[in-house]
Parts: sequence; structure tokens; C-alpha cells
Amino acid sequence: MAYVIGVDGGTESIRAGVFDLSGKPLAFASTPYKTNFPHPAWAEQNPQDWWNGLGQSIRKALAEARVRKEDVIGLSVIRPVVLLLRLMSRATRFVPH
Repeated sequence: MAYVIGVDGGTESIRAGVFDLSGKPLAFASTPYKTNFPHPAWAEQNPQDWWNGLGQSIRKALAEARVRKEDVIGLSVIRPVVLLLRLMSRATRFVPH
């Protein structure tokens, strides 16, 4: 069988859902991440937390749906965000844990 995964990244967590090809939801999972507020009206999140949460949510949803990753044929991710990353002298790789 074939399945698709939809991912929604929000302000407090990232959520993943596994669906069959008719659109029937099979499982959902969510992984929270921290928001820091270093100044009034200022919010910061670590993009590595998004990446780690993405992997965790997808793995949890697949396990709950009892779907093998090899059977996933599509992935859609939405994460509305204005992203500013400081450019560093060396590349930073985001790797899920």
C-alpha cells in the first residue's frame, strides 16, 4: 500500500499525519519545541528543534499507523515563518536525533 504524510509546523509544536491515498487519516503525532522570549515582543526558536521535531513526529505517526517508511510516496510540509539565520564561517548541518 501507499501512503502520504502531511506536516504542520506551528508556534509551539510540529505535527505529522499519515493518510491513505483516499485521504483517510490513519494517525497523528505532535512534538513540542521551546520558544524563548529574550526581550519584550521578541521570540526566538532554534531551527534544530524544528528539524528534530519533524523527525520525531513523523516516526511517531508512522509507528502509530503501523506504516513502513518505504510505503510513503509523498510528503507535504507547511511552516509559515519569517526566518533569519546568521551566516556562519562554517556550514551548520541540521540532523535529526
